[in-house]
Amino acid sequence: MGLRPGPLRRSKGRRACSSRISPPTGAGKNNPPRRLVAGCNSFLILIAFMSTPNSLVLSVADGTQMHAYVARPQGSGPVPGIILFQEAFGVNGHIRNVADRLAAAGYVVVAPELFHRSAEPGLEIPYSEFATLAMPHYGAITADGLNHDMQAAYDWLQSQDDVQQDKIGSIGFCLGGQVSFRANAILPLAAAVSYYGGGTHTITDLAKDLHAPHLFFWGGLDEHISKDQIKQVIDA
Repeated sequence: MGLRPGPLRRSKGRRACSSRISPPTGAGKNNPPRRLVAGCNSFLILIAFMSTPNSLVLSVADGTQMHAYVARPQGSGPVPGIILFQEAFGVNGHIRNVADRLAAAGYVVVAPELFHRSAEPGLEIPYSEFATLAMPHYGAITADGLNHDMQAAYDWLQSQDDVQQDKIGSIGFCLGGQVSFRANAILPLAAAVSYYGGGTHTITDLAKDLHAPHLFFWGGLDEHISKDQIKQVIDA
């Protein structure tokens, strides 16, 4: 879909190495960067692949400031970029984990905090507290605000020397799945993905404006997204 990173180059005369990624953790003050464990015959080489810093503050067009989590692969690039959109529970450990794994696969990733107008930076909401803690922030987001936020994240990726400017895509989960669909209609993306994007059926009028192929994942046992709602998205 236009975002696949280029192959890693291997020096002539060297034998290929097998590799695996250690269990992912969110990089930060209390969590050291994850490591790539590569095995060449009987040798084990530990390579720290996450760069720092892992967060930044973006200036948004409406005058607000938006924190975001950033993950980069090791190396100078340029490589494709991804805007990673959060669930309704904030840029939590799961989202940072996904960002780290995408970076390990060769992408520069930025995960903006979409609740920045109603919450303090770094908000993480327990999955069991959607109705009590997430809904007030979920209900506070607006289409205009989301458009400004995704544009700020996109512009930041565009400004990075290690990002291929024509290879920027989006991925989103839950709330972020709907936002990823919106982003594909607003931004000139190269590809976009939505995982169980609740509410996407309410913005199918944007389907005609999609800039790139869009891949959808739905949960067969998901009680919150009906088959009729999925059909509305597919038919759009």
